[in-house]
Amino acid sequence: MFRNTRMTQISVERKHTLGRDAARAKAQALVDRLSREYDLKASWDGDRVDVARSGANGSVHIGQDSIR
Repeated sequence: MFRNTRMTQISVERKHTLGRDAARAKAQALVDRLSREYDLKASWDGDRVDVARSGANGSVHIGQDSIR
């Protein structure tokens, strides 16, 4: 029997007024918490953080006035 093993893709964008540095600091705090609670692995590349754990992965881009 054929099973679809493709992951669902979700895209979310939120506007903010924090500026890039403050938004990145908040994102880092969230990544730290999720890493502890869910064994999430994260790596930063500029203003993008890539996250992964068993069964899920994704990335978050921190912009001057939005996160995506």
